[in-house]
Amino acid sequence: MVAAAKAPDYSSSDPRKRWIVIENNVDVNPILSRIVIRRTLSRSLKLPRQQEQKDHRDWIFVIKLMSEQTPTVTFEVPETQLIPAQTLDEADRYFIQVDDLLNPRH
Repeated sequence: MVAAAKAPDYSSSDPRKRWIVIENNVDVNPILSRIVIRRTLSRSLKLPRQQEQKDHRDWIFVIKLMSEQTPTVTFEVPETQLIPAQTLDEADRYFIQVDDLLNPRH
């Protein structure tokens, strides 16, 4: 989980999901089983028949490993960033990267 946080991969076959990481600050706290990520992303998107679109996102999210009977990982974002579709996309992207690191495809 820490490796995926420290080396984010925003490459994608879908140009709408490609981002450039401008800043990536990761705070790992093993005592609290928590990773806090502060990330700034940018992209310039030019789709057919559309004007160029420049986007900028600032993310702060917290990943916690909960020690229950079955270990559970939570992905939280502050309410100020609450755009559900973007949050879900970012959580999916992060956990797919964790899965790829744990189970490399040959």
